[in-house]
Amino acid sequence: MKLKYQLAIHSILLCACFSVTMYVTKQDGLKTPAISLVDPCSKFCICDSLDNSAACVVPYNVLHLQKFGYWTLKNLTLFGYFDTPEILPLSPWLQSSLCGVKHLTFEYLLSGILPNNSFVCSTDMVSLILADNNVTALSARSFTGLINLRFLNLSGNAIKEITPDVFRELYSISVIDLSRNELKFLPDGLFSKLKSLEKIDLSKNKLKKLSEIDFLDLISLHELNLQYNDVHHLSTAAVDWLISVDLDRVVKIEGNPLECTCTMAELLTLAQSNESRSSHYSEMTCGGHNNFTGILYKEVDISGLPCDPPEISYISDAQNVLVSDHLQLTCQSIADPAPSIYWITPWGDKFAHSSMLHLLPSDLNVFTNKRYSGILNPVVSNIHTSTDGTLHIDAFRGAFMGNFTCVAYSYVGNSTAYVDVKVYSIFKDVYILSQCIGAAHAGFFLLIGLLTGFIRISIRFCKKHCVCCQKMEKKETGHIEDEVNKDEIYPEVDGDSFGDDNSGTKPPFNSPLQRTPGSSPKKCLTPNSSLERETTLPANIWDTLEEARTRLVDGVGRKVDKVRSHVKSITETSTLKIQHIKETGSLKIQSIRETGSNAAYRVKAGVVLGMEQVKFGVQSIKEFCGTGEMGTQTMSMVSVSTDVDTQERCQIVKLHTVTTV
Repeated sequence: MKLKYQLAIHSILLCACFSVTMYVTKQDGLKTPAISLVDPCSKFCICDSLDNSAACVVPYNVLHLQKFGYWTLKNLTLFGYFDTPEILPLSPWLQSSLCGVKHLTFEYLLSGILPNNSFVCSTDMVSLILADNNVTALSARSFTGLINLRFLNLSGNAIKEITPDVFRELYSISVIDLSRNELKFLPDGLFSKLKSLEKIDLSKNKLKKLSEIDFLDLISLHELNLQYNDVHHLSTAAVDWLISVDLDRVVKIEGNPLECTCTMAELLTLAQSNESRSSHYSEMTCGGHNNFTGILYKEVDISGLPCDPPEISYISDAQNVLVSDHLQLTCQSIADPAPSIYWITPWGDKFAHSSMLHLLPSDLNVFTNKRYSGILNPVVSNIHTSTDGTLHIDAFRGAFMGNFTCVAYSYVGNSTAYVDVKVYSIFKDVYILSQCIGAAHAGFFLLIGLLTGFIRISIRFCKKHCVCCQKMEKKETGHIEDEVNKDEIYPEVDGDSFGDDNSGTKPPFNSPLQRTPGSSPKKCLTPNSSLERETTLPANIWDTLEEARTRLVDGVGRKVDKVRSHVKSITETSTLKIQHIKETGSLKIQSIRETGSNAAYRVKAGVVLGMEQVKFGVQSIKEFCGTGEMGTQTMSMVSVSTDVDTQERCQIVKLHTVTTV
């Protein structure tokens, strides 16, 4: 129906293509009409030439194409279709377009939460209609800047929550329409600062409680519509407020399932009286689930109204709960009127189901659900209540133990009962045993550490102060010095002992040192001392052998002097570093012994090898000379020298002519 109405308006606006302004001029005493053409009016608008204003009904998707030019936009209706994209929050371009608009309407266009500062530049706006959209919530500053707003229509949305300060800047507001939404509760002080408010429409919501406190300060209020909500009970204070309303005020509460109890006795008495105000209540019927359900107020027997104070008929026994287990505490109360049940924990928090909050005082600060977590304990505990008043605690912890209080509350009275809850842990014995075992192991290892440290300290003390330890150190030091200073590490080769078969450096018979690398094992010859004595060699052969011997002795002597100088240096250095040698003596001594033995062995091997070469040459000469008939012979002599440091071998081959006589 509304869409047909909009189409009809659009068809009328198509005829307004331009505006003509008539004005009259006076000339020569005659009135001459004149016509002046101005900017044409948009096809979506109705323009008024008297004040140059325009009232437009524009689809949102073509709003940005409009140029109003000469006309001042005063009334604007923006409407959308099912496929119109969501425009919340309002774009800066749209907000700037609304500046100066006095009457603004959004239809089928808004969806979601109305953000802050949506109309911040619309200070001249008088009427704002946001009906029949899909607004779900209002922010704290949704209407900031609307200081001159008088009419606000938010009906036909899906608003579930309202912040207490959402209307605080609407200083001039007269009418607020919140009908046909999904409000269950009104925050305290929602309308308290709106002194100019005359009418409030809260009909067809889901309100469960009527609090007179929300409306006591509204001195200009003339009409309050609370029809068709879900209010079951009225407190005595609320009934007193309804009765005390002036005759020029109207409070509509029809359509609520109000239970007829003793708290409504005065209101029922008013409905059955002949006063003019009784007409508002006389045709109302009792709701709820007692014997008066469906009876008209004017026909109720007031003397028989139920007025039983609540009594707790059942509560759970004392509990002993395992740590981290689930706890369930049941509390039941039977009374007419039916009370609300809430729980008080040992630490003071109060819990009740959301369906029972309407009967409880607003300042009670009751939770419907709350989660608890500790810094050291990662377990999260959740506490909530069910519709029948049963308290549920998930993952019960030790800090929760104590007395839990169940309270049955109604406008007639209240009743309390207690449940003692204790906690135990199956890990307690294991924990104590583990602590004992851990302490025993810690003490054992501490004792071992103390004994080890005492032994080490005693040994160091003994080394510094005991006479026996000092003697042992001196003995070890002297032994180390003797080992270092021994000349036998690199034995000296004497010329008189060179070639002597009885020398201590003579290698075993037929050993590898007796042979040259290319020779075969040494032959065993038959001793023939007479032949050796009779054999006479030329003088030049002995000179050559003497020269080889001299060179070999000189080379070995130089190496021995060099080794002696190194040994002397080591001896001098060892005196300065005797403390360091004590700590690493075994490794150093072993290294020195191995190095000295290898060097001595190499020197000895070189000397023996040279001697064996000479002996081998002499033996060959003897073999040649043994025949006696060899005459003149040519002999070759090979001289081999080995560098001890570099292990390089040098062979010198000399040819000699020998004449045997």
